[in-house]
Amino acid sequence: MADGAVSVLRDGGDAVLRRERVAIHYPYAHSGAAFDLRPYAIRRVFRIYPPRVVAVIVTLIAEQVALPLAHLPPSTWGKTVATIAMAQNYSAPPGQMAGNPSLWSLPVEMELYAAYPLLLWIWRRAGTSRMLMPGGLCQSCPPPHMAQS
Repeated sequence: MADGAVSVLRDGGDAVLRRERVAIHYPYAHSGAAFDLRPYAIRRVFRIYPPRVVAVIVTLIAEQVALPLAHLPPSTWGKTVATIAMAQNYSAPPGQMAGNPSLWSLPVEMELYAAYPLLLWIWRRAGTSRMLMPGGLCQSCPPPHMAQS
């Protein structure tokens, strides 16, 4: 049963990231609209970062109240600062806040937002037909941490 739950969570995370890729690209897909990096970046940062800070604050409060009742330590301040900075997936040691491990996905989403302008530029230069093969290959290969063992 635990393996099934992990599989559903993996698939759910992948579905969210796929939805985000479509949402990012939709306005530029067929219109050929000019891409302006500054407003794009500002929209992406304000879409993600303020709600993330609120989520971290709520998580801190919940950890201070609930985790002592279970005789568990709250997240360290270092882990909290890394989470606010969206570096918790990469800082040593990597890991999530004890009270909200789902915060891992937002730094990954920001990475996709950061990579999108380059990918759009390549797609517009190479054309759709040349992008189908590499795009299909990328979609069919799960990230190493999500591969079934």
